[in-house]
Amino acid sequence: MIQYIVRPKKNPRTGAMKYYIQISPATPIYRKQIIEEIEKTCTLTSSDIKACLDALETSILQHLAAGQAVRLGDLGSFRPTISSLGTTEPGKADSTLIRRVRCRFTQSGTMALRLQPAALNFQPYKTPKVTPPSGV
Repeated sequence: MIQYIVRPKKNPRTGAMKYYIQISPATPIYRKQIIEEIEKTCTLTSSDIKACLDALETSILQHLAAGQAVRLGDLGSFRPTISSLGTTEPGKADSTLIRRVRCRFTQSGTMALRLQPAALNFQPYKTPKVTPPSGV
């Protein structure tokens, strides 16, 4: 289930207010929990899974640093992208103009189908009620 919140946003040009749905703040899932979940579904031990994930991370980083895209089947692909400053002289266009290198993730077709709104369950986010401490 994906919880959402409703946020008002004002159009800076017209001043009209519209309401948009956003994913509510969620607790992130960390590597340790993923390892525990995988361990329950197969015969690998947690140390085997951790070693495999370590190797996967290292391999992906090496290939991205070499400028290669990495395709991971039904998950999707990672590819490096760069942004740079421009110059009017072709002879001055070199790596010193590169401002930022990032990693772009592109979901696979399978993932895109699994994440269609019709295939998911949505629910409004309910803020937990906080009761003030006694004596306040």
